[in-house]
Amino acid sequence: MSFYSTQFFIISIMNITTQNQIASYKLQLKSVLSQLKTEYNNLDKENLENDTISPKELHKLREVSKRLNEYCSDVMAYQEKIKFLSAE
Repeated sequence: MSFYSTQFFIISIMNITTQNQIASYKLQLKSVLSQLKTEYNNLDKENLENDTISPKELHKLREVSKRLNEYCSDVMAYQEKIKFLSAE
């Protein structure tokens, strides 16, 4: 194999790997967005049903809020990774 065909082969493999990484990140992003939507919808339903919030419910809301923030952070990270890999 000549130098140029070897380089082309390596670049082709890198592109396949990059495409696989992008596809993987997109699947993970879709999963996280689904979890985020489910948590948010559940939180919204619970809040609409209650006029007052007990200390126990407030603690639960804090925990859900933390999870929502984590999901949002994950979404942003996956979007950045996809953007970075797509630019290569």
